[in-house]
Amino acid sequence: MAKLEFDDEGSRLVEEFNASAGATARRLKIMEALALKPGWRILDVGSGPGHQVFEYLADPHLPQSLGRKLADAGFKNVRAEPVVHVATDYNPSSVSAILMKFVVGYVVSQGISQSEADAWAGDPRALGSSGDYFFNHNEYIFTADKP
Repeated sequence: MAKLEFDDEGSRLVEEFNASAGATARRLKIMEALALKPGWRILDVGSGPGHQVFEYLADPHLPQSLGRKLADAGFKNVRAEPVVHVATDYNPSSVSAILMKFVVGYVVSQGISQSEADAWAGDPRALGSSGDYFFNHNEYIFTADKP
């Protein structure tokens, strides 16, 4: 699997994504789920575009095994919380629309024609116009306490 390349356009899309209302709401959900307190020390694993994680990934099934691995390492109160993003209407500035731009750029870089990728991206837009749009994206927050 190839990784995304972040040229000027890719960097612009990252900024557009991070400034979107959906991404802002996502960050608030994450902060609520973490319920951080002053004085805690936090380790954030798997953040960013994932280049290093992709190159040094020792376990491609980490989400399924992370809870057990944390418990085996002596962590207590291991928890997994979902961060769910659902959109039932198409909005060009939504998380789903911006992610589609990333996907189009990625598949074109992998040999899919621009016209074919644009046609694929047009399908969700058409579903938005007809009221049949549905987008779901799940992320997971693992938390644990180190005694």
